[in-house]
Amino acid sequence: MRRNIILIASLISLSLITASILYIQSNYFNKTIESQIIPLVEDAIGRKIEFSESHFNILPFYWQLYNVTLRDVKTGEALIKSKDVIIYIRPRRIFKKQVAIRNIRF
Repeated sequence: MRRNIILIASLISLSLITASILYIQSNYFNKTIESQIIPLVEDAIGRKIEFSESHFNILPFYWQLYNVTLRDVKTGEALIKSKDVIIYIRPRRIFKKQVAIRNIRF
C-alpha cells in the first residue's frame, strides 16, 4: 500500500514538472512575458527595444532574444544592434516578485 502511494506521488510530481517545462518553453508563455516585461524595461531605460523572437531555457535559467535593436525613443536612432542577447535570471527572486539579472551577454 505504502509503495503504491509513493509510486503515485512520484508519477504526479513527474507529470507536474514535465507540464511546467513544456509551458515555460511554449510560445504562449514567451508572448505573455514579452508583453509584461519589455514595456517595464523600456520605461526604466528610456529606450525602445525591438527583437524578432525570444525563448526561455530552464537550465540554466535564461531568456534569449534574437535580432535585438535598442533605439533612442526621441530620434529612433539605433544605439545597439545584436544578433542575440542572453539574459541570465535568478529564479528565486521571481517568487519574491523581483527581477534579478545575473548576467547579460551580447
